[in-house]
Amino acid sequence: MKKLFMLLALSVLLLASEVETERKIYDAILHALLPKDQKPIRLWSDSQTLVKELEPLDDVKVVKKIDKADIAIITKKMPPKCRCIPFVTSYRLLKEYKDKAVGGFFWQKGRPNILFLKNNLQKAGLKLPQSMQQFVEDDL
Repeated sequence: MKKLFMLLALSVLLLASEVETERKIYDAILHALLPKDQKPIRLWSDSQTLVKELEPLDDVKVVKKIDKADIAIITKKMPPKCRCIPFVTSYRLLKEYKDKAVGGFFWQKGRPNILFLKNNLQKAGLKLPQSMQQFVEDDL
């Protein structure tokens, strides 16, 4: 019984650690995409889990309507009326929306991956800070 309890406790700690890591990465991405003087960053997502995870971030306000958002984090399908900055959560979606999405953040083989698409950043008039330049790609 002790071993089962220890295994469950370890699992909970690892999951909490992954969520906190993901929250920190999204915080860096959101603040890199938008100017420092734009506060709060209005965020929309089609994932309630992601919304709950990102609500505690400083300078981020979750909005219910996509037309009120600065950035949309897409986990399933891009809404047709997305006039904000689209950012995706999987490599598959990044390939599917490579002409629209400015980038993506996803886990692959247990490691976080961040990619920004140079052409889409330029189309959106966005310039990333030097710390994020290592994640910019010309193409997929």
